[in-house]
Amino acid sequence: MRVAKRILITNYVLDQGSGTEMYVFDLALALLIRGRLPIVYSPRPGMLFRRMQQLGICVVDNLSDIGAPPDVIHGNHTLETIAAAMRFPMCPALFVCHDCSTWYDTAPILPNIVKYVGVDQACYDRLVFQHGVAPERLQIVPNGVDLARFPLRESLPAKPQSLLCFGHGNNHAHVDVVRRAAPQLHVESIGSNTNRHIAEPGPWLAKFDIIMARGRSAREAIATGAATIVADATGVGEMVSSENYAFSQINNFGRRLLRNPYSIESIRHAIDQYNAVDAWAVVGQHREQNSISAMVQSLVETYDQMLDAYHPEDVQPETWHQQASQWLEWCSLHANLVLPLFPTGELPQVLPPVRNCDSLIGIDPPKPKDPPVAEENSVTENSAKPDIDLYVNSSGQNACKEPFKRTTAVRIYREFRRTLRKMRRAA
Repeated sequence: MRVAKRILITNYVLDQGSGTEMYVFDLALALLIRGRLPIVYSPRPGMLFRRMQQLGICVVDNLSDIGAPPDVIHGNHTLETIAAAMRFPMCPALFVCHDCSTWYDTAPILPNIVKYVGVDQACYDRLVFQHGVAPERLQIVPNGVDLARFPLRESLPAKPQSLLCFGHGNNHAHVDVVRRAAPQLHVESIGSNTNRHIAEPGPWLAKFDIIMARGRSAREAIATGAATIVADATGVGEMVSSENYAFSQINNFGRRLLRNPYSIESIRHAIDQYNAVDAWAVVGQHREQNSISAMVQSLVETYDQMLDAYHPEDVQPETWHQQASQWLEWCSLHANLVLPLFPTGELPQVLPPVRNCDSLIGIDPPKPKDPPVAEENSVTENSAKPDIDLYVNSSGQNACKEPFKRTTAVRIYREFRRTLRKMRRAA
């Protein structure tokens, strides 16, 4: 069996350290240790991008900067996976679905995408029953935890004394609800929405008896020895126990467990389930089954199998053209979100360079304010829309009156332009 040495990994952003960002970070480091060469592509570089550069990981923000083709492509997020697969059509690709509902985790279908991975059962079901992926091309590979970065605490007290809200989804209003639900506990938070971003949260997590987190953050919390409540800003689940661990783990401590509203009553109910002995038993099982080495081993075996499974000479050009056209149509449909940018349907005379599409926005948009808490036992959505920027043309004037959100519109605009440019070159 051939060995995949060069692995191109995609992700739509590398900045604040969200779940998929840290997934890519841990994966790239583990591949380096195994003697493989990860090349990480992200069109939106930020703090984590620079941190990976400092650690000697090859990172690029433009696929054209890659001079030699990779052996395989590990795709995270739809547009970035499509861009990489079309840039290197001779390379087999793997697509990983990290979320069961977001549009940017839609499974792309191209001739060289030969394998699919769901990080949990909900993502597996989405790939099979919503995107038509055949089960024989799909597997579940749960997220792993780098145990070296998340040390195990010595023990848990019989009665909890502290609680941590861990994750980017919580803001100050949500943390205030937790404080009112548990006035007897010392409550803190980690996350960009609470203006507390910590590059290495492992030692911090080990200081708290209870941690409220979801998904990858919950996995990391359990690994440090904390009693963990599956929760985020959208809802609250149960405290992870030896009884519900198997179901929680296969569903990645995610959406399917958030069955209760984010309220004082739900949080109190979850905290009352605290059992130090049972939580410690869960920790031992979790650290044994969910290490980063197990996840990487499964992925590496898949990479090597892909080299023998894909035969580019058997793919007809018509197949490539048809499927590429279908995905350009899909991109066009989602690019309708850009219409407020040009309400008249006409593009401005001066367009920014493809590699500098951030100039579409004059300044970074301010962060939205925390939503008010309407009732004592619940958090409601903010009715006021956050301030967002207008398109600023070369003369410094607003090109249109309608505002637009940066993330989705600019990403689709950038990827669409790049794809068109590559198709013209190929022609």
